[in-house]
Amino acid sequence: MTALQRYGRGADDLDAALMGITGDTFDLVAMEGEWSIRAIVHHLADVELRQAFWWEAAIANPGVCLSVDWRHPHLNRAWGAALGFATRPVAPSLAMIRQVRVYIVSFMAFKPHALGHPFTLHGADLPEPIHTTVGHSIWEMAGHLDEHLAEIRRIRTLHGA
Repeated sequence: MTALQRYGRGADDLDAALMGITGDTFDLVAMEGEWSIRAIVHHLADVELRQAFWWEAAIANPGVCLSVDWRHPHLNRAWGAALGFATRPVAPSLAMIRQVRVYIVSFMAFKPHALGHPFTLHGADLPEPIHTTVGHSIWEMAGHLDEHLAEIRRIRTLHGA
């Protein structure tokens, strides 16, 4: 399976992991202090927007160097709190995840060579710059979703939901 195929099926995989969840079930957590299913969905939507911007920047300007100083990865909880991850309705985030993925997959079908476009991420919290390509980053995004799908399934199993 290609990176783009794996990425493209992600919204369906997320829908499957969330099937049957309603209301307060979105607020279940694996352990106190960890993200709820609701917060995970919002985190996924947040990352989706950021990645789409990075990919477009790399396609428009191959080799672009993007700063991540504005967003410290180890501060996910503070970031999520500031953006209301714990309380916002999930439907808009789920719709946005699906639409961004449809957009990226259709765009890449139009411009497949862009998967090889390089870009670099740098920031004070990174020990060294991260050099990657659009295609590799898309593969990593698919894996990122898979990690959170496993987390959602674990929470559901723990609570019998």
